Amino acid sequence: MFFEEKLEEAHDILDKAVAILLKEAVINFEMDVNNWPNYHSNDEELLCDLCDIQAKIIEL
Repeated sequence: MFFEEKLEEAHDILDKAVAILLKEAVINFEMDVNNWPNYHSNDEELLCDLCDIQAKIIEL
């Protein structure tokens, strides 16, 4: 039972990571297609989110 709970928790964490990376990919695509300037204003927030996800995975 404990293993299944940890596996489900890891799955949820990875789903969040995938969502963050997909969002970033879509934003980068839109910026390239529309020739928008690349400010990278969300890089710090994205890095913090990914570091949080990494820490949660390590805790498992």
